[in-house]
Amino acid sequence: MKTAAEILAWCVENNEPNDFAIMANYSGHVNWLSVEVYLGGFKSGHRSNLGMTCTDDLEGLNLLFIKLETLKHYNDQSSQWANELAENNRQRKIADLKLKLSELEG
Repeated sequence: MKTAAEILAWCVENNEPNDFAIMANYSGHVNWLSVEVYLGGFKSGHRSNLGMTCTDDLEGLNLLFIKLETLKHYNDQSSQWANELAENNRQRKIADLKLKLSELEG
């Protein structure tokens, strides 16, 4: 069970402006929490990948937290896969250049 304060702290800890941008607003006088997440960072004119507003009730907060955790997990996984793909492409290009160099020398 997460409180609004714990979710806000999670948002601050996991905010990565160029990768997993989080905008959160809490209005304590009406117990209202709004969170928007932008995968790939915030870009003007682009819609958020997750936008959710809930009152400060346990059911709504837990649902929001589960969605945030799930989105963060899949974003991290896709970032890792992208890095691995880039490294594989880099290694392939190096191997191709070595082969061309050996052909020129031979």
